[in-house]
Amino acid sequence: MLCRRTPKQRRAADHLRFMSKTEDHRWDLSEDEDGYLPECDEAFEEKMEEWAARDWPQWLARQLAFPDLEVTPKADPNFWPVREYVVWFANRC
Repeated sequence: MLCRRTPKQRRAADHLRFMSKTEDHRWDLSEDEDGYLPECDEAFEEKMEEWAARDWPQWLARQLAFPDLEVTPKADPNFWPVREYVVWFANRC
């Protein structure tokens, strides 16, 4: 299925733009009798261009955050008391 755009909409989409979270997701796949297809071919192609142009390692570094986990060695004097507390707390739930 092809979506229809006005000339003004086409001019606005001439340069590569990034979709915001508030925009519709016509590019996403949906199931129909022919399998999983995009709701709008033009929107799907725009999204593919956006993904191809993206610097993935840099984008992932900005978007993903992991907690700073510190593992206490068993030789540390606080290891066993903390471990016992963690086990106790986990068993309470």
